[in-house]
Amino acid sequence: MDFTTDCPTCGLPGRITTNRDKSRDSDASTLLRQERPLVEDDNLWTLQSITAFSSDITAIKQGLRRLQNLAVAMRVELDEIAAARRRYRSILAPIRRLPQEVLLAIFSLCRESYLGEDSLDPRKFPWFLGHVCHMWRDLVHSSPLLWSSVALMTRYTSHSIDMIRYHLERSGNVLLDVFIDGAFRCRPLALKAVDCVYSHSYRWRSAELRMDEKRFMSRTFPCLQSLRLFYFSRSLNQRFLDAPALRNVVLRSSPDTICLSPHITHVAYLYLLDVLDSRPLFAFPNLVECHVAQMKKSPSTSTVHHRSLRFLRIESPEILATLNFPALEYLDLPITKKNDVDITFSFLLRSQCSLKHLTIRDGPPKGVDVSSILTIQSVSLTHLFVVLDEENYHSICCMLSSTESSDILASHLQCIEVLFNGYCLLRDNFIRIIESRWLTTEKGLTRFQRLVIHTTGQYEANELMSSGNMRKMVREGLDVVIFEDFHQYRRRSWLDPLMAHTEEM
Repeated sequence: MDFTTDCPTCGLPGRITTNRDKSRDSDASTLLRQERPLVEDDNLWTLQSITAFSSDITAIKQGLRRLQNLAVAMRVELDEIAAARRRYRSILAPIRRLPQEVLLAIFSLCRESYLGEDSLDPRKFPWFLGHVCHMWRDLVHSSPLLWSSVALMTRYTSHSIDMIRYHLERSGNVLLDVFIDGAFRCRPLALKAVDCVYSHSYRWRSAELRMDEKRFMSRTFPCLQSLRLFYFSRSLNQRFLDAPALRNVVLRSSPDTICLSPHITHVAYLYLLDVLDSRPLFAFPNLVECHVAQMKKSPSTSTVHHRSLRFLRIESPEILATLNFPALEYLDLPITKKNDVDITFSFLLRSQCSLKHLTIRDGPPKGVDVSSILTIQSVSLTHLFVVLDEENYHSICCMLSSTESSDILASHLQCIEVLFNGYCLLRDNFIRIIESRWLTTEKGLTRFQRLVIHTTGQYEANELMSSGNMRKMVREGLDVVIFEDFHQYRRRSWLDPLMAHTEEM
């Protein structure tokens, strides 16, 4: 068997030529049908046929190997050409034609999703942007805003001091958002890393510190606006006294004393001691909003007076026993027993404030009447938030449906906000009560302007909007807003509308 000359154009093997006698294929059957033993000539002829067939098989296998090798080479060349084509096509990709200002805006949006992560990890923002191409690398390394977040996860990683310095150098003179998380004992490298970031305290805009180390030198924070402290000691929080721009503070530990900048306007105390004196909590003269969590009645009997506090959220009404806030407009609290109603009523009577927004986060349970709280605020109250479940359904519905309660709530109440935490029957009955209040006009009751409902999902939202009662009120002018955030409503955030753009606590 022989191959003719390969094709000069494509290199494929030429036509296969063999000297095989095809008549041999049928001669084997003829020999087997003979009714006599094989003679010597038959054996010789059989051996010659086997040798010829073996030669043909070897030649064909060699040709197949040549074709396979050629196919592999062609596939490799095909992949190389396809990769080259992709590279050339990428030159014309729209992202390469975007102005640098647009790219920087996109990169800045990416920065938001990486806040709180280790900014000194080369796999994280903004380092990985410089791995795409030279243009992106030059753009990223010449844009200080992309380097304005510094996060040290010293508990889990060790950072190169040169890398930290390079990061801070890239940030230029822009304000920094600093996040430090770690235990620094027996970690000299971690201490050096924190010292390096601490040396730029004059540029800190916001800081979240999870540490209790007394080693740091006192510094000034002329630009610090937001501070979040975790596991801090008395010596650490005293170091933020010289922060004239500091306005909001979140403390997630129990301090021995509160020694912070007197310019603070928003403060949240989380996980406080049960017996902590409440007077230092409200010692900031410009305080506008305060959150107090997990604290019982103060051991001090003297009244805490504050003239500018407007937003207050508490976890237990017992703290209200010694407070007097005449400027209070927004009160967020749970009411789980009758004593909570008495304490809250006394607080409102003592403060002589004009509440506009009342949030009853939990309760009231069955048999606990909160009408006294609403009575004392009947003139000013415009927004009421309640959580409707099987336990408090009776109390809330009686409060809204009875003639006496209707007179109380009718004066200026413009918005009712409710979170459903029960069966559909409770929801439907509540909507009917709202409709009855909506249709009542003979006593001069002011119609609600807005109904805000928090549901568990899209299905329940559709059920609410498809009901005949709801559609009728909407046609007549009721503004109905439905949020599918049942499982997120307890997330803690600032109450002040001016702080709506800030992060959650």
